[in-house]
Amino acid sequence: MLRQSRMEDFVTQKQLLDAMQVLQDALLQKIQDGRANEMQVLLDAMQVGQDALLQKIQDERAYETGQYYRSIGLIWGHEGLEFEGAAVEWENYRSQDLSALEYYKKREGKRYYSDDFPVDRLFPVEGKSMAHLIPNDPSCSLAWLRALSIVTGIDVSNSESPLLHTALRSFVEGDAKAPLQPSAANVPLKAWAWNFLMLPESHEKHFDKIAWTSDKKVILSPIWNPDKEWNPGTGYKLMVAASPETYTWLLGTEKLDDESVQNKWFGVASPEEAGEATKFLALTVRALADLLVTHGKGDLTRPVQEHNANVKEKEGKNHGNVREGTALEEVFKSILGAIPSDLLSQRSFHTNESAITGENSEQPNYQLKAQAFVRKIAAIEHVRDKNLKSKVQIPVFNLKRSRKPILVIDLGVYFEEKKYLIPDPFLVALKAAVSWSSFQNQKLLPACGKHPDHQLGSDARKEESIPFEIFSKDTASGDDDSILSISS
Repeated sequence: MLRQSRMEDFVTQKQLLDAMQVLQDALLQKIQDGRANEMQVLLDAMQVGQDALLQKIQDERAYETGQYYRSIGLIWGHEGLEFEGAAVEWENYRSQDLSALEYYKKREGKRYYSDDFPVDRLFPVEGKSMAHLIPNDPSCSLAWLRALSIVTGIDVSNSESPLLHTALRSFVEGDAKAPLQPSAANVPLKAWAWNFLMLPESHEKHFDKIAWTSDKKVILSPIWNPDKEWNPGTGYKLMVAASPETYTWLLGTEKLDDESVQNKWFGVASPEEAGEATKFLALTVRALADLLVTHGKGDLTRPVQEHNANVKEKEGKNHGNVREGTALEEVFKSILGAIPSDLLSQRSFHTNESAITGENSEQPNYQLKAQAFVRKIAAIEHVRDKNLKSKVQIPVFNLKRSRKPILVIDLGVYFEEKKYLIPDPFLVALKAAVSWSSFQNQKLLPACGKHPDHQLGSDARKEESIPFEIFSKDTASGDDDSILSISS
């Protein structure tokens, strides 16, 4: 019915344009007959009205196909740029954010509850789900620990793998010996409200894991100058870069009317804002490449090699169905179950009491989780060894003129009453950089698409994105031509 209605509107508008053209022709004839001054005024007025109506039709058709806003391919080009030293530069910027680092040090982050977020949807389409910045699945997120040590200020020595750094690992993932409780003060970073963004339903196809071959992709980049100090609660804007198909998922197929609440925080990026977002994103991409090349072997490769060797050794000593776990498996054992599955699970429904309380009688499968981690690290090693010599592909803002605007979202306006929910721009930039690298087929960190359950080794193919309403305080019983590089 909606499509039929919109088609009828289009037909009506087309008929009106045709009628206006007939009237214009008649006025032109009268002008030729000698009433020039009088009729020219009417003709000019009609031309303005016709142009406005034609533009309205074009805008509506562009919205229907997701081509009203500038697409990701028109916003950014790409080029290879050297990355050596970028991680130090990124860390130096972060070190200036003294209030943010103190916030992390004191673990002051607020635990995520759905009903803490604004009632109004961030995007106008019906339905909403909460998307993670740090991947839910620890077989992905453990590889992020070196970058997260910079974001949070939890220092890890160059000679130590972050996997084995208990303080950092438990801060991000939690501790299975002390599972998160509703009244807990020390909330793991994954369970902070900062780790969630409100998106439409089924966000995993568009946001969680961007495939370079996919036509569904969105990157949300903070418009932020890292040379400025960021304090928790400080607002900033997000620049939206998406494919046409994803714009229709985010915005629907009808242009916002003047009364839409999203108009309060929706805006259009200036060239300066687009350049600032691109520069911060490019630096973060370069920093991740630098970290992977500089620390990847010690952080990731060595633990995986030791795990593979120990599996063979321990299987030879296997008694019955149980064998002693490897060091990598013990890492997973220390974190699985630390955060209740109802908080980080991607299931659409919870049908039993155990799911709501976070308790589960099934034994977590540490071996499967460790095997999944090994496979993901193999893909990252391939990028490091084959694709990263001295340069990495970074985004560069496309200066080619385009009439299409770039959508921005003002988080300070959206979270006006709850500024403590505004996420750390370094955390948002980290997610954006991982998405960009995947978009370039040069993945620098693993990004899980449909997340497996945090507690179990469950089948991700059977799971969907977590609905906005699943976990609230009331229900939580257990708790491309002309481009310019600006990345220098």
